[in-house]
Amino acid sequence: MKKYGTIEAGGTKFVLAIIDENIKILEQIEIPTEHPDITLNGCYEFFKDKNKGDIVSATITKISNNG
Repeated sequence: MKKYGTIEAGGTKFVLAIIDENIKILEQIEIPTEHPDITLNGCYEFFKDKNKGDIVSATITKISNNG
């Protein structure tokens, strides 16, 4: 089964998830948006043990109301 890492980057929180090829969420967490060093370290900590050859792609999405 192929797995994909996803990040939805928002102004108040980041949603991190592992999904399968059918877009079924296998694992998901939310972390608050803070200083970039803190927030990006949280992303690293979530994904670091999951990329043992199982994850084939990662997507980062930023949704903004500011155009």
